[in-house]
Amino acid sequence: MKLVSIVFFNIFFSTFLYAQKISYSISKQLWDDNLGNHRAVISVDKNTDAVEVKIEWRRKDMDAERKAIVITDENGNKIDNIYRVNISREEGHFVFQPRNGAGRYYIYYYPWTGRKGNGGFSGKYLKKEKEPDRDWVTKNSLASGKLKLDEAKVIEIQSRTAFDSFFPMEIVAKKAEVEDLVKKSATPYLVFPEDRKFPIRMFDDIPYKWIIKGASASFTGNAQRNEYYVFQLGVFAGRQDLRNVKIQFVKSPFKATCFNTEGYNTRGDFFTKIVDVKKGKVQPFWIGLDIPKDAKPGLKEFYVSIKPKNAPATIVRVKINVTKDVLANRGDDEAWRYSRLRWLNSKLGINDAVVKPYQNLEIKEQKITAASGEVVLKKDGLPSAIIANGNPLLASPLTFNILVNSQTQVFSHYDFKYSAKGVGKVSWKSTAYNDRIKLVCKASMEADGYLRYKISVNSLKETNVDDINLQIPVKKELAKYFMGMGLPGSKCPDDYNWKWNGPQDSYWIGDVNAGLFCEMRGTSYSGPLLNLYNPPPPPAWYNNNLGGFNIATDNNVLRTRAYSGPRLIKKGEAIEFEFAVLITPVKPLDTKGQFVNRYYHDGNHPEPSLNILESGVKIINVHHANQINPYINYPFGSVDSIKRFVSTWHKRGVKTKIYYTIRELSNQATELWALRSLGNEILADGNGGGYVWLREHLGTNYNAQWFTPINGMEACDAAVLTSGESRWYNYYVEGLKWMIKNTDMDGLYLDDVAFDRDLLKRVRKVMDMVKPGCIIDLHSNTGFSKGPATQYMEFFPYINKLWFGESFQYDKMPPENWLVEVSGIPYGLMGDMLHAGGNPWRGMVYGMTVRYPWFTEGVNCDPREIWKIWDAFGIANAKMIGYWQKEMPVHTRDPGVLATTYLKTDKILIAIASWNKDTTTIKLNIDWKKIGWEPEDRIICPAIENFQPAKNFGLNDSIKVDPVKGYLLIINKKK
Repeated sequence: MKLVSIVFFNIFFSTFLYAQKISYSISKQLWDDNLGNHRAVISVDKNTDAVEVKIEWRRKDMDAERKAIVITDENGNKIDNIYRVNISREEGHFVFQPRNGAGRYYIYYYPWTGRKGNGGFSGKYLKKEKEPDRDWVTKNSLASGKLKLDEAKVIEIQSRTAFDSFFPMEIVAKKAEVEDLVKKSATPYLVFPEDRKFPIRMFDDIPYKWIIKGASASFTGNAQRNEYYVFQLGVFAGRQDLRNVKIQFVKSPFKATCFNTEGYNTRGDFFTKIVDVKKGKVQPFWIGLDIPKDAKPGLKEFYVSIKPKNAPATIVRVKINVTKDVLANRGDDEAWRYSRLRWLNSKLGINDAVVKPYQNLEIKEQKITAASGEVVLKKDGLPSAIIANGNPLLASPLTFNILVNSQTQVFSHYDFKYSAKGVGKVSWKSTAYNDRIKLVCKASMEADGYLRYKISVNSLKETNVDDINLQIPVKKELAKYFMGMGLPGSKCPDDYNWKWNGPQDSYWIGDVNAGLFCEMRGTSYSGPLLNLYNPPPPPAWYNNNLGGFNIATDNNVLRTRAYSGPRLIKKGEAIEFEFAVLITPVKPLDTKGQFVNRYYHDGNHPEPSLNILESGVKIINVHHANQINPYINYPFGSVDSIKRFVSTWHKRGVKTKIYYTIRELSNQATELWALRSLGNEILADGNGGGYVWLREHLGTNYNAQWFTPINGMEACDAAVLTSGESRWYNYYVEGLKWMIKNTDMDGLYLDDVAFDRDLLKRVRKVMDMVKPGCIIDLHSNTGFSKGPATQYMEFFPYINKLWFGESFQYDKMPPENWLVEVSGIPYGLMGDMLHAGGNPWRGMVYGMTVRYPWFTEGVNCDPREIWKIWDAFGIANAKMIGYWQKEMPVHTRDPGVLATTYLKTDKILIAIASWNKDTTTIKLNIDWKKIGWEPEDRIICPAIENFQPAKNFGLNDSIKVDPVKGYLLIINKKK
């Protein structure tokens, strides 16, 4: 990718140099980047005490006069005496003292100071250099305003790397040049067609290239058959604001689109965009042409109409020479072609097909059965019964209540009907009336047990409402645990009150074998509530902070209530309440997969040594910010290295997954400038700042995020925040398909993602289509995404494993928090530990270890000694029976010391761990009838480094357990 950009640079340089006063090049040797990424190379012809310099540097920054200038000789020695005559964004005019005499000097004009850390950048540009020596100024009469000095020759302007270069699209036209261009034009705006090789990068300035080239009403390009061909039309609003600029194609022989004015959203619906251009601004319009494989070679002509609502149309004649060659894969294999922009409008995976491992929905009257449970519907469209894993959850029907004058409104004339009956999704609608309100319930259920509701409250007359609420009455015996709405995973309280005061919008209630997740929806963003986004609460439920949530218990019924509080509903007004429900567990627990599929996960050094195979590692996660996968969420620039890595480890029987999400986007993305042209549709707005590359090239209106220097690579990875739900979702799905096909990778490592379950469902479909058996594991940080198990529960049907460990305080968490919020067990998933190496004793109670060799809080995680015990015992083929299960055969007789049994036909492994504050003496209480065989008369405590010393106990011996620690104990069947 870099080689291609340099080739283009040189081609353009050779054709454009004649018009330039200064040439531009890339330095053959890297210099210290603290000096800045740009410099002027000048030549001083003779020894002198002062030399004058005029550099037409044509800068983008508006505060050039505030930044320092650093001048060095060829040996890197800095010049002290610099006298400023005039510093502006257009020109640098100054005098300096060439202390080394005649020769070359380098003038750096973006020097900065700061720190490039692994994860963040802190730095700033150096302020104006110190004043020159007064005697030197006086000696050379510099303050007189009439300089009579030798003038240095400007040889060229250099960039530190090709990626840093401003040439040619960020070389700014001077104000006078722009004014002259506008003055000579008879139209209110100008159009500049551009080849894809030169993406339009500036929106507040026009490039000097356009001054030389001039506006044009024609574009010529060369394309191959089967190519998705892309070019640009740059519109400069020179004289007036332009409103609602439309792009139309006249007599085009190809399917054509303008990505800036139309497209398909994440649901596959077509939309159009209004594009306005303010006076003095530039708006690129990216055009895509779908050239078929069977196109007849030759010159094809058509026209593009650029038509603002308030100005005359401009017609651009387009001539595309279609060659006889057939381009493979539409051109997607070569990023510089920009053919991948068509991925923005992809509908891939947008359907209601059943996703494995789920089965076709069965519908019998008003009962819908899915793999994870069944729902019986009432005539109002709400569930009268929800059965999870064979367990009826509801104590009585779920209700949506409207209270007026302290009375719950009663409705009649219910009209229930199914609107669609598919094998992967069933939809229905129910309508009801009374004399005040029309109630419309639209809902659906998917094959994974996910229900989505939208209830519209339509006022037939002005009504003062006391409250509108959703109540879910759960059987008390099944409402054992609770999580969400401000509470961590814990025992379910009998009474609880919560207001909308944090990043929470959902809760889970239930037990390991049956539970219910509920999310209050309706805000502008329904993905995980990450700290980056801080979306407002759903307005219907929030109701200006009059809404909230509570739990109340009455006899054997525990009732959750999401309420919205009092409000006045005007006649004709409609308020839409949205919520979703997921039945848990979403799938059977795969304990064998947990113990067999062991992870190697090292961010900086993704390549393990071969001896790691001895410990049974089966999966490698390739993080970003390393030489294999250097750029965050943009793996396309390192396809070759990823492909080689995957192939190497496949030969050794190890699967390989990569870090690839969409919350941030690397500045290395080829399509960055096209995405910028879409406004804030894909790239989030913000205050700018961050790494100097972002400041110099993006300038403003972005939100700086992840940053890291990549060891051994020239360019740094400086990411910006994406906007949440956007067409980048569509690109991501297609990009994932392309990556799997081209690298043979085995899945994804997701790290606090910003998309929703609908996109993840598309991802799973694409994986199943391209390479069945792909694996997804999900990581989250309880500080970054408060309560990640509730934030991400809607994802759980389509992922394989959890890594909810960052910022979790394992030694302080009660068992309920371990079980509900970390382990994943109540939902049909299992997980790994992370923060500070976890707690190995407690972790084994839930079948968890850390990942080798992740470094966290000063700890190098190393579970290999425990893995040895797994293999020696054969844990993969054992039945895991936790303390949370009724059939648990082993107890410690102390509620603060819990045990999990791994049962085989000839031996058992018992994991015990203490949550007591003091050392505890316990005895194992084992129900040998549940075990099914007679034991030997001893308990083996095998030696495990950094875990426990070797010792033996009798079956009835007392065992001392230290606080926050425990044992792994083995009992063999009597021979």
